[in-house]
Parts: sequence; C-alpha cells; structure tokens
Amino acid sequence: MSRAPGRPPGALRASDHLIAAYTTGGAHLNFTDPDLRGCRAAHYGANYPRLVAAKHRHDPDGLFTFPQPVDS
Repeated sequence: MSRAPGRPPGALRASDHLIAAYTTGGAHLNFTDPDLRGCRAAHYGANYPRLVAAKHRHDPDGLFTFPQPVDS
C-alpha cells in the first residue's frame, strides 16, 4: 500500500498508544489507513460481500479506485 505523500513512515503508528484506550482496534470512519492489516474486515466488516456486488454493478470498468478499494 502507498502512504500519504510527505508523511514519514510510521507517522500514523507513532500516536497509537495515545488513543488506544478510546478505540476498538478497528478503523476510523472515513480514513483508510494504508498500513492497517486486515483492512477489509476493519473497514467494511460483514458488509464487504454486499459492497463487492454493488461495486461490480455500478462500476464494472473499475473507474473509481483508491489505495484500499472494495474488490482490489
């Protein structure tokens, strides 16, 4: 996965200990962490199969994409 331009490696993880007590260990809404392992489960959960079907139906040519897309 690519990281944000200009952001030093590990910058996202450097502050994890500060927020750990306030999180579930999943993903932050509207932020796709390029270093997150198990990103599909964390971002989409049980909805992933339904999202894949919608992606195929509405974007069959793969026009819309980003670093952690549905059905990459």
